[in-house]
Amino acid sequence: MSADAATIQNEQAALLAYLAERDVPCPSCGYNLRGATSTTCPECGEVLALRVGLVEPKLFLWLAGLIPLAMTMGFGGLLSALGAVYAIANMGGPDEEFFVYFVPLTLVAAAMTGGWLWGRHWYRRLPLVGRVTLMAGCWAVAVLSVVGGVMFIS
Repeated sequence: MSADAATIQNEQAALLAYLAERDVPCPSCGYNLRGATSTTCPECGEVLALRVGLVEPKLFLWLAGLIPLAMTMGFGGLLSALGAVYAIANMGGPDEEFFVYFVPLTLVAAAMTGGWLWGRHWYRRLPLVGRVTLMAGCWAVAVLSVVGGVMFIS
């Protein structure tokens, strides 16, 4: 038996020993893997592996970027919706410039929020300078929305 085959066999044995006495859900489907006799999930058929992971992933910078994006999306969306209600009800709603500013801002913030959520794993692999720069960009978008909001409201 080659060294690679022996290593794989040892890893599979360690996984099965780990699952023998523990209630562990399958990471894919949630099936309880206690007492599993194979390194594939009997429910969904996904191949399983025993891995080392962080107890608490370092998410501070990622969350510090998500929060202003979500706030910007909510702020712009709320102002756009309120402006639309006033305009539809003919209650002297905001002018077109208001919508030209807030609707695209809300859409950009929504797209950025979706990208931020989707790219979480990619973001965590960036060097610290890249993560801080992207997080600062998220705050810049939030500040831009507040400054614009103050300009239109006053």
